[in-house]
Amino acid sequence: MGAIEILVSTMRGGPAALKKNLSVLPDNVSIRIVNQMPVDSNKLDGSSLDGRPLDVLNMSEAGLSVSRNAALDMARADISLVADDDLEYVADNLLAIPSIYEKFSDADLVVFQQALPGGGLRKKYRRKAYRMGFLDVLSVSSVEISFRPDSIRRAGVKFDSTFGLGAKYPACEEAIFLSDCLKAGLRIYYFPMPIVIHDVESSGTVFDGPAFFARGAAFRRMYGFGAYVLGPVFCFRQRKKLRKKMSFAAILRHFFNGYQSYE
Repeated sequence: MGAIEILVSTMRGGPAALKKNLSVLPDNVSIRIVNQMPVDSNKLDGSSLDGRPLDVLNMSEAGLSVSRNAALDMARADISLVADDDLEYVADNLLAIPSIYEKFSDADLVVFQQALPGGGLRKKYRRKAYRMGFLDVLSVSSVEISFRPDSIRRAGVKFDSTFGLGAKYPACEEAIFLSDCLKAGLRIYYFPMPIVIHDVESSGTVFDGPAFFARGAAFRRMYGFGAYVLGPVFCFRQRKKLRKKMSFAAILRHFFNGYQSYE
């Protein structure tokens, strides 16, 4: 066991840096790209990366979770990595991933770290490896996730297309995906090793009213009535990430409006 693949979600052919970032990947890392496009002129060519073969799916259907699910269907390697189109990769660490799965032989998924271009880590991470539970998944970004495709298929887990960019609730698709994996009996581990370099602020790092609304729906999706206890704690801890000043009462109102909206 050791074959690795990158599952990239992009739109309109991807940014100019996409090919450059992918071109530095080790030769034994496969590349699969889902390109969502509103017009034919945005199609990606499967042989357009310096002669390196690419497995490309061009599709018109919108939504990040839709793209992730299409990439899941394309997965063929022993280990798959969820990826966006604006990432740089830590090549040596990518090659170490199979050994991490050998170390945690019962792992179905392993969550890693993101680094910053100038050095250091992109957020506060635990220093030691551990097995993750239902509350741990809230802090995970999609590009930190790796998994065994066969395990995901056997469990029948997909990304919920109601959540994620381009959907009704434009956030939390990765947390819901991991929560569904846990509910299906899959084992998720965290390992303290950066695999990507990412400098762009993600939709999960800054909060406003709509962001708390989406998370209210997501908490109901993941925790049911438990969201009445977990939600206020989460909102209190995230209040420092607000784009602009908002009272705690207003934060809770957005959160529970989202909770009530989800059916």
